[in-house]
Amino acid sequence: MKCPKCGNNVPDGSAFCNQCGTKIVTNETLCPACNEPIPAGSVYCPKCGKIVKNSQSEETKTYNQKKQEEANERPTAQKQHEEWKRKNAQSRKNENDEIIEYNDTPAKSTFNRNLIIGIAGIVAIIALLMCLRGCGNDSDRVENETTGNDPEQVQLTADGRDPVAVFNEELARNNFLGDGAQTATAISVPEHDGKPACILGITFVSNPATRSFYKIYQLTKNGNAWKPELKDQKYINGRSLSFNETELMIEPGVSPRVVKIEDNEYFFFAYINLPQGYHVGGNGRVSMCLFNLTDNTSTTLDYDGLIKVGDDGRQYIDGKPLQSVNTIQAKFLQQQSASIKVIANPEVVKAEEEIQVEEVKIEEAKNPNEAVAEKAVAENVAASNEALNAGEKVERKTYDKPIFKMENKHSSISNDEYIVFSDKDGAVFGFDKSTRKYFVMYAPSTPGTPTDISFSGDKSQVYMRTASGVRKYSLKSSKPEAPAKAETPAKTETPAKTEAPAKAEEKTETE
Repeated sequence: MKCPKCGNNVPDGSAFCNQCGTKIVTNETLCPACNEPIPAGSVYCPKCGKIVKNSQSEETKTYNQKKQEEANERPTAQKQHEEWKRKNAQSRKNENDEIIEYNDTPAKSTFNRNLIIGIAGIVAIIALLMCLRGCGNDSDRVENETTGNDPEQVQLTADGRDPVAVFNEELARNNFLGDGAQTATAISVPEHDGKPACILGITFVSNPATRSFYKIYQLTKNGNAWKPELKDQKYINGRSLSFNETELMIEPGVSPRVVKIEDNEYFFFAYINLPQGYHVGGNGRVSMCLFNLTDNTSTTLDYDGLIKVGDDGRQYIDGKPLQSVNTIQAKFLQQQSASIKVIANPEVVKAEEEIQVEEVKIEEAKNPNEAVAEKAVAENVAASNEALNAGEKVERKTYDKPIFKMENKHSSISNDEYIVFSDKDGAVFGFDKSTRKYFVMYAPSTPGTPTDISFSGDKSQVYMRTASGVRKYSLKSSKPEAPAKAETPAKTETPAKTEAPAKAEEKTETE
């Protein structure tokens, strides 16, 4: 028997290497009769003498597997999180039930003339498509220059094994599972760009009553062996964690995966991060991370907001980013929020992101059309105010780019067709989702206090509480309405003039 670490010949029956002290992991099973660990493949138990070969079933676990499962048992403090999982899994029970099976039996080859001609035709078509792609439009080239081509990710390792199984086996072999963590996920990345094949995976403990954490490991292929390495770890006290695709409401392959941004490779993953004792109406969080595989640094974007229940009965987090989105890594994470359906209102997030990007472009380029746009907005504001006072329909002028600064935003509301923003100076702007156009709904003659905005019952009208009263704006007809005039109080009759002297005389007589 050889030590898996130093290769030293270790005497049979040793628990540890007599040269380096590494624990010797043996392939053992449990005897179904006496429940003692025995060598795998034994026909008779060397401890009790009972026959074991024909009595092993699918429920018979190896000794190491049983120990691993005991370490992976979740604490009882996870009852609330299990309820979250049950509700979301029930709603998606019949969605995306496709099972991908891997068949490692090679198909029979029939190298005839027609097959060769067919393969040659396919190769020619692929070559033509690659050529056309290389000659694509400028926007495609700009995107590739920015993000590059993501490394290929495969379901199985080069030898046809499940990366999760290899990940668990190698961590157990190298004594990395003594912390009681369980595997959240693992993906296989083949050899590319001179880099060896590797497996990237995450283990975690979710125990809000004590301490939760996750750890990132990289297993690198070294000849026929795998070399595991702990790359990063994060401890989160008082929180419940989940990396489950169903709970995140994502499609397979979204998280985790390896992405390439500005020639750097990152390990992208997302997880639900809930406080202890969370409930509907309380705060929840979805965290998205980019881990740089070169310098081992992380970029995190947390979407924090209220936990709500949708029409489908599932729970959502109506979240907004906690961190600023001012780097290309953070902007990538913001884009991924649209693919994580447990985050509510992704369209609003996308629209706000586009507004921010356009604002940056305008500031950097100092667009000469900006002054023209401001003049057009001022003219539109004047026409809108006149129509407001007259209660007439106003011509809606639209603009391709944002006509207000996002940092001046006071509040926003949205429905299926529009997003409405109000700024700190009292102006109200609209964004049409179908045409991707912006327009002015209301603006005071001079900057004033912020305007509160809300929808009508059918969300076709916007109510604006301005400094001069409540105004309405119809999103369908572009017709504004001025505030209702207060009714003139009814006149009351005044007492007759002769009553006053009479009272005076009565007073004199009393005296």
